[in-house]
Amino acid sequence: MVLAAWWITDSMPALPPLDGFSAQRASLSRQFMAINRLTLAESRRRMAEGHIPYIARLHGAPAGYGWVATDRAEIGELDLRFSLPPHSRYLWDFATLPQVQGLGVYPRLLQAILQQESADAFFILVAPENLPSAEGVRRAGFRTLGELLFRPQGGVGLLPHVPPERARAGAHVFGVPLIDQARAGCWRCGSQVDGPSQVACDCQMTGVCTCAVPVRHMARAANSASAPNIWSDRVLKGST
Repeated sequence: MVLAAWWITDSMPALPPLDGFSAQRASLSRQFMAINRLTLAESRRRMAEGHIPYIARLHGAPAGYGWVATDRAEIGELDLRFSLPPHSRYLWDFATLPQVQGLGVYPRLLQAILQQESADAFFILVAPENLPSAEGVRRAGFRTLGELLFRPQGGVGLLPHVPPERARAGAHVFGVPLIDQARAGCWRCGSQVDGPSQVACDCQMTGVCTCAVPVRHMARAANSASAPNIWSDRVLKGST
């Protein structure tokens, strides 16, 4: 899964106005739980663990939602649990309602959270096959750090796409090591990507592990910015 981040020192791209858009923290109303398809018990459990619900609206009608972790979180697909350092947030479980998809609700909701939450660093994951989500994250101003992948020897590592300083800060938050391409595996099944033939699993697209699809090398625009100083002062001293 692709890990992206936004630091308070990063720029926030200007998005064109979207008529009738608003976003704010949500209450546990029947309406919110209905669009999120959650029970009252599950919603209360999330909030008790430090997760904050947000809702986006267009002309007062629900348009999308998302959750913000402030203390600890888990990524079920990777069997990964982690604690967030102070002044950090992890964004998860987002969706735009089908009837308003394509209007730009998602990046505007993300930017609203960046502006309303009192934090210095925000993290979000995107499944590599979810191209609309990746585009929304990019438009909101997040920068890719790398990919969280299963390692053949067990556990998860971060394959960096950016200079080590920034990638290392992200790896620290999630409590995983930095890895290289030769040691990386499929993020779903752990199938190894190794050697000049570079064979990878195609289960990201089909849900079936065949491990017989050549890796397609796509150009990545490496972010030349190093991690801001706030990491050495605040986050890197936090426990994970």
